[in-house]
Amino acid sequence: MHIEDEDLIKFHRGKLVQDKLLFILEHTKQCTYCAERLMSIEIEEGLKAPAYLKNNLIKRTHMPDVKTEVQVKKASKNVQLFMYSLKTTAAVLGALILLFSAGNIKIVNYFENINLASITVSWGNQLDEKTNQITNIMNNLSNVIVNGGLDK
Repeated sequence: MHIEDEDLIKFHRGKLVQDKLLFILEHTKQCTYCAERLMSIEIEEGLKAPAYLKNNLIKRTHMPDVKTEVQVKKASKNVQLFMYSLKTTAAVLGALILLFSAGNIKIVNYFENINLASITVSWGNQLDEKTNQITNIMNNLSNVIVNGGLDK
């Protein structure tokens, strides 16, 4: 025996006595046909919140514990923003202090004892030698190509 449509609609609207409510819950657990009919009624009529829920929510928002919790969350966000601002300000001030104090620091010339001219000449000679080697290799390759593979 399946559940009547009137009872399913009353169930959806929350207007059933407790005995019938329990019967419908037990029956839809076992009968897929009635469970599908109940779901189709839920979809057709739309899932609406009960009328009493709005009043309960409004009353709940005016309770002191909820107001306190909201204020704590707002204060927590403000403290986090303030701490972030302090960190950013400290970083900027540190950077400015380093920037302006760098002009007062005397830079020691660590290269006083090194003969820079000898390093430059040494690098120049090595660069010339490698450039000449590469030029010779390229000339030999082009000569082989021009002569048709014969090395002359």
